[in-house]
Amino acid sequence: MKKKLQNVIIPKLFSATIILAVLLLLQSCGLNNTQKKLEEVATEVSKRLPMDLGSGLKWTKAEALPNKVFKYSYVWENLEVAAMDTAAFKKEQEPTILETIKSEPSLKYFRDNDVVMEYDYNDKNGKPAYTITIAPEMYKSKK
Repeated sequence: MKKKLQNVIIPKLFSATIILAVLLLLQSCGLNNTQKKLEEVATEVSKRLPMDLGSGLKWTKAEALPNKVFKYSYVWENLEVAAMDTAAFKKEQEPTILETIKSEPSLKYFRDNDVVMEYDYNDKNGKPAYTITIAPEMYKSKK
């Protein structure tokens, strides 16, 4: 399952990142407040959602929360929390997400402005499954 999940989610994560990056670039004209910019980007991204990411994962929402938090919301369409090993899902996904945030040129704005990125996963019934939070000290770390 690990290889299958990574083979599907990694390319889709990059696609979603590109969408976000393009929207950030388009929104950068005339906006000098980070929180305001994040709100505008979230509004624009949300217009393109939901987005099927494959393997039963759907990106359903993007939100700018207070204190420079950008939240991604996903739904596992075929899974229920009771049947999931949420700790394993989180453990598998977090390093990949962190590495993407550290290395993806299109996320430079987020890194430069100390944006906290939160990835919220729910099951097919809308029940919270797990959340991955990537804080600036995590993606700015050299480790």
